[in-house]
Amino acid sequence: MMSRYREVAEIILRYLEHQDCLVCLSITSLLPRIAHFLHDQFVTNYLMICMNHILHVLKIPAEHASGFIALGEMAGALDGELINYLPTISSHLRDAVMLYMSLQMYLSNCEICFSKIAPQRGRPLLEARACVGNIAKAMGPTMEPYVRGLLDSMFSSGLSLTLVETLEQITERFSLILRRTFMN
Repeated sequence: MMSRYREVAEIILRYLEHQDCLVCLSITSLLPRIAHFLHDQFVTNYLMICMNHILHVLKIPAEHASGFIALGEMAGALDGELINYLPTISSHLRDAVMLYMSLQMYLSNCEICFSKIAPQRGRPLLEARACVGNIAKAMGPTMEPYVRGLLDSMFSSGLSLTLVETLEQITERFSLILRRTFMN
């Protein structure tokens, strides 16, 4: 792979705008994998292209779950290189959590059982929650102000295994900061 890295990356990038949904989802999942191989070359040549693609995918409701997964994996592959993207990433994460919350409130006002009619609609929240944990783990204290803004809304939809795992990842990287937050 190392000797053919550029060739493989160029082939993958050629399919970024493919019309088939399955191809697009596959390409999105491949982007963090090519980031793992040659970190410096990826950051220099492909980071901006790949991040623009992932951020675009987060705007497409049918694909944003895969975008959150790819984003979390990308953060793990790049160890802090996403610092310039944190405000935009945080905005997408907040939107995903707030969308779920507003949908849940709307359906509960209609006296419809949310968990029975819309289990798939709430699903991207799980990927968004996992993404928060992965980014916090990769970025460390740099992510702290962004996590602070997301914590309340992450808890509002209830406790889940994904939330517990996310909180474990967050506390692993900056437990002292969170301890000060909850003491205040």
